[in-house]
Amino acid sequence: MSCSNYGYGYFNGYADIAKQADISAVLHLGDYIYEYPEGFYRDNDLKDERPIFPENEIISLEDYRLRYACYRTDIDLQECHRQYPFIAVWDDHEIADNSWKGGARFHFPSKGSYIERKMSAVRAYHEWMPIRDDDSNELDSQLRIYRRFEFGKLFDLNMLDTRIFGREKLDTSASNEPERQLLGLEQENWLYLNLMDGKNRGAAWQVLGQQVILAPFMGASATNSGDIWNGYASARNRLLDFIEDNNIDNTVVLTGDYHASFAFDVAKNPFEPSSYNPDTGEGSLAVEFVCPALTSLALPEDNSGPEANPHQKFNNQVDHGYMLLDITEQAFGCEWYYTDTLKERNDSTHFAKGLVTQTSTNHLVNSSQARAIMDSPALASKDKAVAVKTV
Repeated sequence: MSCSNYGYGYFNGYADIAKQADISAVLHLGDYIYEYPEGFYRDNDLKDERPIFPENEIISLEDYRLRYACYRTDIDLQECHRQYPFIAVWDDHEIADNSWKGGARFHFPSKGSYIERKMSAVRAYHEWMPIRDDDSNELDSQLRIYRRFEFGKLFDLNMLDTRIFGREKLDTSASNEPERQLLGLEQENWLYLNLMDGKNRGAAWQVLGQQVILAPFMGASATNSGDIWNGYASARNRLLDFIEDNNIDNTVVLTGDYHASFAFDVAKNPFEPSSYNPDTGEGSLAVEFVCPALTSLALPEDNSGPEANPHQKFNNQVDHGYMLLDITEQAFGCEWYYTDTLKERNDSTHFAKGLVTQTSTNHLVNSSQARAIMDSPALASKDKAVAVKTV
């Protein structure tokens, strides 16, 4: 899941997840909180029901701490955390909109030092989120949020920071410059080593949890967007070249940020028939699943359908919810579930779409709804819940 804006509605996706007994972990791909002032970028019909504090745009350490406290007053978010481990990574709104390593779109000099603001946001993130600090004593160790999880021989999960550790300033004209950086050289090399290690140790799947759309993507805004991997095309080419040159099969990319649901075969040039065949998937090197916003406003993208993107296998830019992943050695499946409303607390959701990639195929095919509750331990008893006081 991603993009959980408290002011845009009830966290009904969290509520639905929290009642399911067979979830192994929750992956939050960023925008866990939003930094905006009260009254901006929110559903004003819910202003009295879901007031945001502090009311100002958050900039100081105390501001960020209070905003996390505000979000954690939500009982469905509390319950989701209580039931399951979270594996989380930040996007931009945990710091500031469209942030990069040296600034942010709406951080002006009148707001003070961006670096100080960034480090305050990072500190509050580590205080509030279930994440371990780097063991080193380096001053910037908390910035190294990228990390790896090994789930036995089933899959490796590489959680990436495509936002503030190594990202260079947005500049669409620089997208193809050879040394253009989105991950930063240190993190990029770390990822390559992990991919090779995962292959050598026999992990069935290589999973990348990250923020912004990786697949080449055509749309009215995305075509020239400097915010997604389109704006860092040379960095994307290096990654795809590495996957191809080293025969790394079964790479799955999990993406948030866009407030929409997409699925792609990831090919170097999916718009060129000699490079990619949308019917057979030939030419695809990986697959990508993009999760919807949990609550944040959907902003439909014109000219972004399969007509313009032959490698696109799913497109829903209206509904809110989450993705459910079902992973076996033979197949990696993804299902999209959408909440019925954000206007009131309601934990009902509906299944929308299922796609799967079979092992060693590196492309997507349709799947029927495969949700089956496995034998699992009972949920944590509610009589052990701890009341949280609003501050």
